[in-house]
Amino acid sequence: MEDRIYQIGEKKYVQRELSLKRFRKVLGIINEFGAVGAVDAVDGMDFKTIINAIVSDCSVERFLAIVLDCDEEFASDEFDGLPMSIAAQVITDFFALNTAWFEILSGQFKRLVEPSNNVPARSIPGSNSSSK
Repeated sequence: MEDRIYQIGEKKYVQRELSLKRFRKVLGIINEFGAVGAVDAVDGMDFKTIINAIVSDCSVERFLAIVLDCDEEFASDEFDGLPMSIAAQVITDFFALNTAWFEILSGQFKRLVEPSNNVPARSIPGSNSSSK
């Protein structure tokens, strides 16, 4: 995955695919501020609920601190003047960089590992099923 770089004021921030620890923190925000059924929202890929949880009071700064890998304690001060266009880009890039996690959590993992009925059979080199 290619890292994303953002210039926010005088600082540059980098967003990359999350580690498991940081992904758990993001899920904690979704569960905490997503109210009822945040895990169900992830299971059903209800992005509206997930994004509402991310941008709710006080959680957007925490979310940005996690995905941009900076100190959560100072996130509110660092991101107070953040233009909404950059915040929207960070959130969009977050989903692009972490698609595999959301596919697994949404139950689509089953689709990824089960063979499709529409896949043509493969021939094995050196074998010939036709009679001579």
